[in-house]
Parts: sequence; structure tokens; C-alpha cells
Amino acid sequence: MGLVLKKSLAYSLLKKRIGQANHFLITILVGLDEVSKGNAKKSATLDAKWDPKDVKVSASRSRTYALNSSLAWIVDNFDSYVQNCKRKPSFIENNELRRALDSADRRVNEKFEVLYNRYKATGDLKLYGALIALGIQWRNVTTHSGGDNVLDNEYEGILQENKDWYTNNFCHLDVDKAQDSFNKRKNPSLKEVASIIKSVLRFVEIVDKELIKEIDVERYVKDLLDKHYPKESKERRLFANQTREHQLSKIKQLLLNSGFVYEEGDGLLVDNEFLTKYMGDIKCQVSV
Repeated sequence: MGLVLKKSLAYSLLKKRIGQANHFLITILVGLDEVSKGNAKKSATLDAKWDPKDVKVSASRSRTYALNSSLAWIVDNFDSYVQNCKRKPSFIENNELRRALDSADRRVNEKFEVLYNRYKATGDLKLYGALIALGIQWRNVTTHSGGDNVLDNEYEGILQENKDWYTNNFCHLDVDKAQDSFNKRKNPSLKEVASIIKSVLRFVEIVDKELIKEIDVERYVKDLLDKHYPKESKERRLFANQTREHQLSKIKQLLLNSGFVYEEGDGLLVDNEFLTKYMGDIKCQVSV
């Protein structure tokens, strides 16, 4: 039994940040529904003034704000996933892919298209990708006044050719209605935002698994350890003063916290040979 890499740190962070985003958004909208009915009262512990002239209008506008903000937030989190994959320990082994993502600079749509075009033949990635493409353009027109963004013909075609799939997999999502609302510059609905959130999670899950197939695990582990225990750092000096048994235990836990899991068969064996190979300059004061 050994340690096998199953996911990136970037994916774990994304799941932590947006894994329950739909639940949080629905909770906000449930609260706003009570506001619109006049049932909500400001708590004395809330140190803010709240005295809307018309609670229905205020709740309606706040609902729009919550949905548009959630859409912007999910797109930004997708962008963060890509950026985090590029940071040390880099989860991107392929130099051509890295250069393409670097060339995209801060343009999230170009980063998305780099990943989409590289992996679009994998599973249902194209189907999730079409909704993400719509979400990115929709984010742009709701965030930037006067935005003239349009959805690429390829993504429009995917949405139109797979209406039943979207209906069945996204709680009766109506892609015709979604595209019409986007084209008319209307704000997205709860179902549309929730569907885009789900698509980002599924898309990234597929991409993450494909990146793992290309990873040089030895290089990745070395970068991970170098980041956690930089040479000449206080952390590395403290690590060196621990027993060999404690050192091995710390590294095992670090790997388990970094996307590795125990599996039967081949995998990393965290033993004395491992320490010598990856942290050869580490000495411990007490031998075990």
C-alpha cells in the first residue's frame, strides 16, 4: 500500500470555497423572500442602519445583486483554480500548456478556452464547458456596464444540440431561456447561476484528473516539500531536530493533506529511503 496522488491543492481549495455555494445562495434568497413579505426585522445586534422605503423593491434588487455577485464570484474562483495550479508546487507538467496559460495573462476567458480546447474530448467536459462559457460572458455583461460580449458559436451549438441533457442534469434548466436572457442582457436566474456553479465544479474535476495523468509525481513531491520546508528556513531546522519517526509522520500527513490517499498497489512509500531521496540534507538528532 502506498500514497497515490488523487487531486490538486487547487481543486481542494475550490471545493472548499464553492462546494456549498448553491446552498449559501438559496439561504440568502430564502431570507430575502421573508424581507419582501415584511416578516424580517433587523436584529439589535446588527450594527447597521436598515430602513428601506419599500421592502419588496429592496428585496428584489438585493436578489439581483446576490445572483450577479455569485456569478462573478464563481468565475473568479475558476480563475483562481488555474492560477493556483500554476503556482509551486505546480500541477501543470506540460510546458506547452503552461505557456498557453501564461499567455492568457489575467484574461479568464482565454484561460478557460486553453483548458477547454485541450481536454474537450474528455467525458462530458464540452457540455459543462458550454455553460461555463455562457457564465463568463454573462458575468462580463452584468459586471461591466455596456459590455458587448457574445457567446461563441461553438458553445451556442453545444447548448442547442443537447437541450435534453441539460434539462435532465440541471434540474430542468431551459437553455433557450438562458440564452435568450443573456442575449437580451437580462440578469441570470437562480437556476442558471446554480447550473453554472455545478458546471465549474464538474469541469475542474475532469481537468484535474487529466492533469494528474501528466504529472511527474517525483518532481511534484519535491516541489511540495521544498515549499513546506524551504532550505535554510526555520521550518526545515525544526524538522531536522525531530526524530526520524516523527519526520516520516509529518511528511505522510503533509501528503495526505495535499491530495494523496492510501491505495493498494504501487504508490509512494514514505520510509527512510524516501527521506534520503527527497530531503537528503535533513539529519535528525535522535535515531529511531
